[in-house]
Amino acid sequence: MNSFKIKEELTYKPWLISSGALQALQQCVADHEAGKLSELTVEDFYSLRDEMSIDEDGIAHISIKDLLLREIPKGYETLGFATSYNNLSNEIDAALEQGAKAILFNIDSGGGSVSGCIELAEKLAELTIPTASFMEGQACSAAYKLGCGADVVFTSKSAQIGNIGAVLSIPNYSGYYKAIGISFDVFTNEGADLKSTGYLDELTPTQKAFLQNEINEVGEDFKNHVAANRDIDPEAFRAGWYRGDDAVEMGLADVVGSKEDAINYLKNEITVEV
Repeated sequence: MNSFKIKEELTYKPWLISSGALQALQQCVADHEAGKLSELTVEDFYSLRDEMSIDEDGIAHISIKDLLLREIPKGYETLGFATSYNNLSNEIDAALEQGAKAILFNIDSGGGSVSGCIELAEKLAELTIPTASFMEGQACSAAYKLGCGADVVFTSKSAQIGNIGAVLSIPNYSGYYKAIGISFDVFTNEGADLKSTGYLDELTPTQKAFLQNEINEVGEDFKNHVAANRDIDPEAFRAGWYRGDDAVEMGLADVVGSKEDAINYLKNEITVEV
């Protein structure tokens, strides 16, 4: 916790902020007061997500970044906390309605929820205009599932891509609760023994089997989607993540290159189509 002092006579209450972040914030304020910054905007503190745009060549640029969820408040998405599957779907629709000749998906995300991902991945893979994905930073799990449906996948040398699979983590508090003398009685209607999944301090064998089956189904759907769109080394289905030439060798990407390379590919495809 740190105190944030803008002027000698004014000190704010403590913040939950690291000392490095506090110093950066204080520097922004100091630069503003010194006239080095015309104004402080939200972009001085957050990496904003770019909304869909169409360039002069008719290529729509759609950004897939941060945590991926079915639906989130608009402000959270604007600030770069997460990206909504629903909004991405709407941006694809808008690009098509506005006459986009091709779509470039710029991806930097570690993944997200299953809910909403399956439908969007299918929609992206079924697009009939030329598409490309450029994976930079990360394109793992749900983000990779979306990006692998493009016609061509470009990856930067340093991007981590892949992580094909599903995961669910439920903490086991049984030892903790026992140590402090707490136990749970959970009542469900007769025959609905799965209803109490997650309400008990420890999962029953039946509940564990149910959750494992659900994860297996989601993981199999993911695997089948990737296999339908790419020629993948089976080793990739162990859910590892790979960079650069290794990612290409595994079949996770087609080209190690830049965003400009992806744009040039789409320009060529547009020319060929015409």
